[in-house]
Amino acid sequence: RDCLLSRGLGDVYKRQPAEVEACRNVLDKDALTIGFARRFATYKRATLLLSDPERLKRLLCDDAHPVQIVFAGKAHPADNGGKELIRRIVEFSKDPAVKGRIVFLENYNMHIARRMVRGVDVWLNTPRRPMEASGTSGMKACVNGAIHVSTLDGWWPEGYSEKCGWQIGDGQEFADEGQQNWNDAQSLYNLLESEIVPAFYDRPHGELPLRWIGMMKESIKMSISRFSSTRMVSDYFAGSYEPALGNYAALSAEDFAAVRQDIARRNALYEKWDGVRVESVETDRDLVRSVVGDSFEVTAKVRLDGVDPADVHVELFLGRPDASGEVHGGTALPMEPAKKLSASLYLYKLQVPCDRTGSFAFSARVVPASDPWRTSMPGYIRWA
Repeated sequence: RDCLLSRGLGDVYKRQPAEVEACRNVLDKDALTIGFARRFATYKRATLLLSDPERLKRLLCDDAHPVQIVFAGKAHPADNGGKELIRRIVEFSKDPAVKGRIVFLENYNMHIARRMVRGVDVWLNTPRRPMEASGTSGMKACVNGAIHVSTLDGWWPEGYSEKCGWQIGDGQEFADEGQQNWNDAQSLYNLLESEIVPAFYDRPHGELPLRWIGMMKESIKMSISRFSSTRMVSDYFAGSYEPALGNYAALSAEDFAAVRQDIARRNALYEKWDGVRVESVETDRDLVRSVVGDSFEVTAKVRLDGVDPADVHVELFLGRPDASGEVHGGTALPMEPAKKLSASLYLYKLQVPCDRTGSFAFSARVVPASDPWRTSMPGYIRWA
């Protein structure tokens, strides 16, 4: 925190000497210090902590257990919503009741970020789920001993444990944005009042907050072991490069024999596709009315005309009938081959469970079996 109180503020504020000198005495080096520094996009909800101003004031102005907040960040020039968040924070910081307890650092850059991640006790992140891509600033803060407090979004669902930080809310998502903000704000206030502030000021054996120091150590251990360039490179190799190398080895074996065979089968499918058709689709009921818990069987006769059955999938397209009797909101279900009826005619079937009431509508179709073939053969589909 000394970095914020001395050279850091001198670098940040390009003001008159008297103003700079006054800023040196704004923060209390012994108070619980919360840091919030990032791009001021609206989904990051920088003002969530200001949702209940009176409750926040009581937290900040407790003489026995003081709390202070350092904000920093920038909004995109075209993001008026983000700029409004900054305006609200600066305006609130000017309230005489909290003067000296909230600071907004201008011209946020890597220089300020470096001082903040090693100068605050708590790193606060309040994104609206599931909007956060990662939140790497919190990783940097944890490496420097700050304790992370965040909604369960970005990297925090993987990094969080009760030993090394706190979660805001329980991961529940509300369709109503106002309800989401209210719930998360209440969770954050409750955490500060009942867990975070008491943990910081719990010093039963003198001046050292032993429980807090234990969480700092766990935070450092978690972030260094699980969120590092070593882990990143290892994951990329295991998840991408190693499988790619294995695939290349398999494809290139015996002068790309597997590739040549695949191309030959696809070309054969091209040439014979005109002979593929669904001749009939039938059910064992005259009128399909579903009774929950019952089931019905659908069969399809498919003419392949020389196409290998292994090269196609026969699917039942099942849904509700619309006004014209067509399938509405359908789902494709794989049908199983039942038997070969003749040299080129095959019978497929599927037992359909009735998991809802009402009418069913269905059709059948034939598509290339291989996913790459489907991509490279657009339009190659035969409907009943």
